[in-house]
Amino acid sequence: MIFNLEAIPWTELDRLDRSQALVMIPLSPIEEHGPHLPLGTDIIAAADIAAQAAARLNDEDPQRPVVLSPALPLGCAAITADFPGTLSLRGSTLRAVVCDICRAWVGHGFKNLLICNHHLDPVHMKAILSAIRLNECNLFAYAVIDHDIRY
Repeated sequence: MIFNLEAIPWTELDRLDRSQALVMIPLSPIEEHGPHLPLGTDIIAAADIAAQAAARLNDEDPQRPVVLSPALPLGCAAITADFPGTLSLRGSTLRAVVCDICRAWVGHGFKNLLICNHHLDPVHMKAILSAIRLNECNLFAYAVIDHDIRY
């Protein structure tokens, strides 16, 4: 079953089998992508990919709980920081945010976390990977390069 975190009460989340649940966390920055694309291109794509992956997982095993976290429009995008609308964090800030979010989930007993990322800036990726190493859970980062998801 798929649970949209912002749409359920805490009591429904509390009833999930935490050992089986997968928490999907879309994470990518708001940044310029040329004059023809929206500033939210990466976070829109990350959220869409998370939703599509959750649907496929649900098709394969409808009994496994999948929790879709709200998309987090955060990331490191210094290379495009001169363009109006780009919101870039320092790598240390992003690492701390990812660590705190993951620790919160782990503190509630959830151990299977998936960061759904659609941004390949090296500082951004390093921050996420550093956060993974600091958490005691099954935390994975998935960087999407090709929108054609294959399993």
